[in-house]
Amino acid sequence: MTLEEILQEAIRRYPIGTEYKECRHSGVHVTKYTPKWYEKSLLQIMGKDGGGLIYWGGEWAEIISVPEQLDVTEFNYLTNN
Repeated sequence: MTLEEILQEAIRRYPIGTEYKECRHSGVHVTKYTPKWYEKSLLQIMGKDGGGLIYWGGEWAEIISVPEQLDVTEFNYLTNN
């Protein structure tokens, strides 16, 4: 996979609100922003500031739970009330 393909896979697997156990460490985190490269030379992708490795050198973090997907009608109702 190219670096761009790896990043796109991280974005697909770990949407904002995903709870995961980071790879290479034992911490449990929640994705706070769209995953982004932290250190390309080490192949590290983070899901939040200050920690939360999603991907490191070919290893993916363990997904614990993913956020519930709302359809547009549910989203509009929740944001307007």
